[in-house]
Amino acid sequence: MGKDTTDAGFAGYSQITDLILVPGDNLIQAVAAIDNTLPGGSELATELFYQNTTVTMYGFPGVSKNPALAAGLQSLVTQTVIPAGLETFQNAPPYSATWKIKVPPTAVDDGMIEITTTFSNPYFSLPLHMLLPVSDPAVYTGTDPSHIEVPMGNGGTPNRIFDFLNNFKFDLAPNSSTTITMQLQLSTIGMNGTPRSYVEGVVEQSKSGTVPIYVMLLPECTLGKDPRKFQGYWASDTIYPDLTFLTLETGPDFALILDWFDKKYPPMPLIATNPVSGVTSPTVSPSVVSPTSTVTAPTDPSSTTPSTTASAAPNPEPTPTTTTTTTTTVTPSPTPEVLNPV
Repeated sequence: MGKDTTDAGFAGYSQITDLILVPGDNLIQAVAAIDNTLPGGSELATELFYQNTTVTMYGFPGVSKNPALAAGLQSLVTQTVIPAGLETFQNAPPYSATWKIKVPPTAVDDGMIEITTTFSNPYFSLPLHMLLPVSDPAVYTGTDPSHIEVPMGNGGTPNRIFDFLNNFKFDLAPNSSTTITMQLQLSTIGMNGTPRSYVEGVVEQSKSGTVPIYVMLLPECTLGKDPRKFQGYWASDTIYPDLTFLTLETGPDFALILDWFDKKYPPMPLIATNPVSGVTSPTVSPSVVSPTSTVTAPTDPSSTTPSTTASAAPNPEPTPTTTTTTTTTVTPSPTPEVLNPV
């Protein structure tokens, strides 16, 4: 199939699995998979979002293992128009708008939390097989792994806080649902470098019993008996366009997330400073001298190495005296020397 029957317009295959024909009219379900790595597939997939798009379906050599059927289908060419913005999900959203979290005490050490929600089969009357919550990045390149974001405040910018793991799967018959409890990982990708004040704010907000969440779930699935895998785009703003965020129900154990954060990202130790000079210890600058008196570096009587001194301009009086200037700068010798005030 594609925009036309040319090689340049080829976009992928529409496939029927276990075809059985009976006398009379036959209503057959086919699964069409657009290959975004093909120029024709990428162009077709983009147009589907913005305009009414004509899709051409046609036969090809090897279209069927049945010789008689293959001979007939090779000459078949048919077209259909897909209207712009065609509703993706027909039966139900793939997951509920309400999720629930449990943070066990062990999460302080391993960052593993539990989240529960209800999944449904959104794909017409075909069985859904959810194989992996996180699609293989080697296959589906350029996609962010499945995760959950939480804003600080209902209108704040969401921050990635939980990552899905490939530790559960399910099969759903047409028009069916199931409640799943899954383990997620506190995100070291989203939380690394996050200010502690953000985590504090989310924990404070959880005391109301809920926090808003944004879900990005990109599972790897198959439909019916079709062996071809595809990536579902289950982003919450696409599934629930009328909702800004979904709801995550929380309990007092949510505060343990802050304990995990403090253990994972302990605050940097403060560097002590000298309260008199204001110079950070133990750093000593050999080039700036306090403007209190003439400064002379200690010398070894047996050494001929010239010492570094800072002296004021000569006094016009007959008797030379030591004077003080407001700022005295010393050029250090090749070997840094310790300067002591006189």
